[in-house]
Amino acid sequence: MFGIKIHRPSPALAVATLALLVALSGTAYAASTLARNSVGTAQLKNGAVTLTKIASSAQGALTPHAWAYVQGNGTIVKSSGITGSVGHAYSGIYDLTLSKRGTKCAAIASITPGHGGSVTGGNAQASVSSGTDVEVHTAYSGGLSDENFSVLVYC
Repeated sequence: MFGIKIHRPSPALAVATLALLVALSGTAYAASTLARNSVGTAQLKNGAVTLTKIASSAQGALTPHAWAYVQGNGTIVKSSGITGSVGHAYSGIYDLTLSKRGTKCAAIASITPGHGGSVTGGNAQASVSSGTDVEVHTAYSGGLSDENFSVLVYC
């Protein structure tokens, strides 16, 4: 009759298995002893996390698709990714056009002081209404009004 022949594991297999167990136990130890979110800014050295070390899919989220600083009268002072002039048909409502189409974009706006002063009681909100259109509303003391603002668009 034929019997099943049992082979002994080779020394290389034994060493590889031992190395795997040591590596997994170290990871398991770290995962079980470190508190959730315990590694933060205080534990990182300055310059330890650079743009090249961040996943390319996350790098785009750090750089705005477009931005602009606009005066209350609709004049663009500085911008990147915004083309042409600002449409300003109604008090406190501005229409901006992006130079290139974006998908799944979000816009953030804020009232910006005009002549080095501060703004109290003013607010701004922005929305991307299509792939290239951004609408910004500015208000002061509860009502729409023409105010200087900054807007960032992230896609």
